[in-house]
Amino acid sequence: MARSKKELFDWALTACRENRIKRTRPLESVLRYLAQHDMPTSWSDLSEDREIKATCNAATVFRIATKLERAGILRRVGLHSRHSHYVLSAPGRHCDYLICRNCDKILDAPGSCPIHKIEEEVERELGFHADFHELEIYGQCRECQHKKGRTSHKPTHEHHTHS
Repeated sequence: MARSKKELFDWALTACRENRIKRTRPLESVLRYLAQHDMPTSWSDLSEDREIKATCNAATVFRIATKLERAGILRRVGLHSRHSHYVLSAPGRHCDYLICRNCDKILDAPGSCPIHKIEEEVERELGFHADFHELEIYGQCRECQHKKGRTSHKPTHEHHTHS
């Protein structure tokens, strides 16, 4: 179910109210920014946004992001040990990502998600209903693959996130 930017912002405000997160100007600024951006946003981009900077400092942005993530309103995407990127996790909003381990670029995964068929099979055979899942594919983007002289890749991590 596709939502407009305003509907996404309104959903986030309602979710905050339901989770007893106090509505403040900094919170509204962070939620407005996230609702306007379809792709995951880094903490540094959030804290450097002009509207957000006018209402709070970087430490407050971090505290807001942490609180929203704990409440399930925000999803942390990729590269957890190096950079935090965030996207609103509204019900019905489904996004899978390709994450470059060289340049940290995050791309929308093309095509339909193969996990939906697995979820249906799991529910049919095991009676387990999945609330949501996360699919993040790590590798090297086209640009990094074609850069001259870059033959070493960062070490492979045995990290699997299945939610």
